[in-house]
Amino acid sequence: MDWFTRLFSSCGFQPHGFCYNWNSGLVWLHVVSDVLIAVAYFAIPVILVWFLRQRRDVPFGWILTLFGIFIVACGATHVMEIWNLWHAQYWLAGMFKAVTALASVGTAIVLVILAPRLLKVPNLRDWAAANAALELRVESRATELRAAYESLRHSRDTLALAQRAGRMGSWDRDLATGRSTWTTELEEVFGVQPGTYNDTSQMWPNLVHPDDLPRVDQAIAESLKDASDFSSEFRIIRPDGKQRWISARGTVIRDASGLPNRMVGTNIDITDQKLAEEQIRLLNTSLESRVAERTRDLSNANGELESFSYSVSHDLRAPLRTIDGFSLALLEDCGETLNEVGKSHLLRIRTATQRMGSLIDDLLNLSRVTRAQITIETFDLSSVVASVAAELQAVQPDRQVAWNIQPSVLATGDSRLLRVAIENLLNNAWKFTSRRPSASISFGTNGDNGAPVFFVKDDGAGFDPAYAERLFGAFQRLHATTEFPGTGVGLATVQRVVHRHGGRIWAESSLGQGATFFFTLPQNGLKKGTTQ
Repeated sequence: MDWFTRLFSSCGFQPHGFCYNWNSGLVWLHVVSDVLIAVAYFAIPVILVWFLRQRRDVPFGWILTLFGIFIVACGATHVMEIWNLWHAQYWLAGMFKAVTALASVGTAIVLVILAPRLLKVPNLRDWAAANAALELRVESRATELRAAYESLRHSRDTLALAQRAGRMGSWDRDLATGRSTWTTELEEVFGVQPGTYNDTSQMWPNLVHPDDLPRVDQAIAESLKDASDFSSEFRIIRPDGKQRWISARGTVIRDASGLPNRMVGTNIDITDQKLAEEQIRLLNTSLESRVAERTRDLSNANGELESFSYSVSHDLRAPLRTIDGFSLALLEDCGETLNEVGKSHLLRIRTATQRMGSLIDDLLNLSRVTRAQITIETFDLSSVVASVAAELQAVQPDRQVAWNIQPSVLATGDSRLLRVAIENLLNNAWKFTSRRPSASISFGTNGDNGAPVFFVKDDGAGFDPAYAERLFGAFQRLHATTEFPGTGVGLATVQRVVHRHGGRIWAESSLGQGATFFFTLPQNGLKKGTTQ
C-alpha cells in the first residue's frame, strides 16, 4: 500500500511548472508539443490495426503490432509530461518510461533478429518486375487460349461439316435426370427442326419405327444396367413420313467415383447401305438362280460331251477300221493288178485313216483331261519322270539319250493327270531329239519367288520363239508331219492339265538349239486329300 501511495503521490517533489517559473509561454509550448506528439503516437497504432485488418496477407504483420505497443507507450510518456507540469508524480511517469523502455528494447531485439528475413522480402522494384513478368505470362497464356479456342472452333466446325456430310450426329444423355441433348446434325438426321427436340415429350417414341422401338429401348436399358457399350440398328419415321435406317453407337461415362453418370454416342444414317445390302441380296438370289441354271446347262453339256465321246470312240472308229481293213485287203489281194499310182493312193488312204484314228485318240484324251475329277496329293514327280523315261527307252533301246532327272522333286496335285502331262512333255522331247545321234533330256525345278517352277529341257530341233504362243493350241504344229510326226494335241493337253491345277506353262527355244518347257503348280486353294 505504501508503494502504491508513493506511486500516485508527489512525495514532496515540485512540479515541472516551477522549473519553468510558471512562464506561461514556456509552459504552453511544452503542453501543446506534448499533446500533439501524444495524439500522433496514439493515432499511429489505430491506423496500423486498421491496416492489418484490411491486409491480412502482409508478411510479418505481428511486428506492426509490436510497433503499435511501443508507440502507445511513447505517447503515454508525453501525456505524463503534461500531467507533471502541475503534478509531481514522477514515480508514475518513471513506470510509464520503464514500460516504454521494455517495449523499445523488445522491438529493437526483434528487429535485429528478423532483419535478415525482412531483407529477403521483395521490394517494390522486385514486385513490379514480378508483376510485369506475370502480365507477360498472362498475355502469353491468353494468346495460347485464344489460339486453342480458334483451333477448337475450327475442329468443331469441321466435325459439324463431317457429321453433316456423313449424315450423322451426336447425343449426350444425363443419367441422373434422364435428359438427352442432341446436336443440330442429329436433329437434321431425324428431320427435327433445330433446337426443338425434347425428350420429355413423345418425340422419341414417335420418331422410332414402332416395330423397332421395344428392341432399341431394351438395348439401351441393358447398356445402362451393365455400364457397357450400346449398339443397335433400327428404322425411324421422320416427321415428313420418310423412313430411314439408323446405326446407333454409345458408351457409358463414369464419374470420379466410378459410377455411370452419362451416356454419349452417335447416330448414323445408313439407309443407302441398307438399300445396297438389299440390292446385293436380290442380286445374290438372282445369281444363285443363274448359277443353278448354268450348272444344269453344264451338266447337260457334259452329258452331251460324254455322248459325243462315246460316238467318237465307237461310231467313228468302226468306219475307219473298215476303210483301213479293206484298203489293206485290196493291196494284198489285188496288188499285182494295180499300178504304182493305185498302190500309192491306197497307201495314202491307209495313212490318213491311221492319222484320223490318232487324232480321235488324242481328242478323247484331251476331253478326259478336261472333265476328269482332280484329287490333290503330294507325290514324288521325279519317280514319275523316271518311269516314263524308262518306257520310252524300252521302245527304242538303240537311241542314245542322256537322262538328267533331278531326284526327289515333290509336287502337289493330281498324280494321274500330271503323269499325262509328263508323258506328253517327254514324248515331245523324245520326238524332237530323234535326229540327233546323242541327245540330252533334263527334268528338274528351280525357285520363282519362293514357288517351284518345273521344267523339261531337250537339245533337239527347237522352234522359232516368235511362234511360241501357238504351241499350246489344239492341232497347232510348227513342223511338218513329214519331218516330225504328231497331231498337235499333246501340248494342248499339257496346258489343260496345268491350268486345271491353277498354274501356267510357257516355253523358251530357238531353232536348232533345243527347247525348255516350264510349268508351275501353285498351292493356293489346293488342299491334300481333297477332290474338285
